[in-house]
Amino acid sequence: MPFFFESHRFRHLLFETTNLASGGSIKIGMEVKAISSKSFLSVLLFGAFFAALFTVGCNASPRTGIAPGDLAPDIKGTDIQGKPVSLQAVRGKNLTLVNFWATWCGPCITELPALQKLHDKMQGDGIKVVGIVLDDAPDSVVEYMNKYKLSYQMIFDAEGASKRPYEIVGLPESFILDGEGRIVMLPDPGNGQLVTKLIGPRQWESPAVQSLFTSLVKKK
Repeated sequence: MPFFFESHRFRHLLFETTNLASGGSIKIGMEVKAISSKSFLSVLLFGAFFAALFTVGCNASPRTGIAPGDLAPDIKGTDIQGKPVSLQAVRGKNLTLVNFWATWCGPCITELPALQKLHDKMQGDGIKVVGIVLDDAPDSVVEYMNKYKLSYQMIFDAEGASKRPYEIVGLPESFILDGEGRIVMLPDPGNGQLVTKLIGPRQWESPAVQSLFTSLVKKK
């Protein structure tokens, strides 16, 4: 690197000055001074470079994605009244269960009562359930909401814009977000494997799931 090369050269020239006449020493001394100044400039440039890297690192935006710790992609759509709503605006204080579903999906329908029970049991602990409705008509959703007395938040993603960032390949699929809206890796209640995405229905009302969610909140 230039700085170390110049420093070595500086020591070599300084050694030579001890064996030369005074006239030569002055000439070499001038060269040493020039080299030393160049070395000092190199130090300043390196310092400025690393300071810039540090500043960029500190100010960098959080990574968005579905890997553990990623900031979950926001989902924008409408609620059952047709008003604009977003996931980031309605997520839970401590945890959010984001459930992608549709009324034409049989397995989705089977877990609706369990999702409502989980919501009723744990919303007081800052844990919310948010349903993301894909490829469906609001009237059909309202019919099932009335049938199962669903009161948790629904977001209609009419354009299916959330499919790609969440890599949705089937329904139902669910994610857990922490209090900052980041993707949580957790043991799958079905088989105990560590996952970030839960594919298929789960027994959300079970004591095991509630205990798991409570433990995740306590880890904050």
